[in-house]
Amino acid sequence: MVRSAKGIERLLNLICISYAACKLLPYYDKEFADCRGQSTQEVRYQLGEKIRMGIIIRSLEHMVETWKNNYLLKKALNELIHKCG
Repeated sequence: MVRSAKGIERLLNLICISYAACKLLPYYDKEFADCRGQSTQEVRYQLGEKIRMGIIIRSLEHMVETWKNNYLLKKALNELIHKCG
């Protein structure tokens, strides 16, 4: 909980920076170009989805690396990683 004026000011600055980043991201990164003109909530949702997919794919990749003799599964996962980014 924020209890001081300085803490409230820092929280407000963080919120403003996050809002500005969500508004500028579609113009900065070509991967988010389809989000131009959308609300910040939609951009934030798209960003969260990409982060979640990255985490899932990386954890699957790590799990497959520990398995032995699963060449076809490793190959399919590597193709998925390259396709998704």
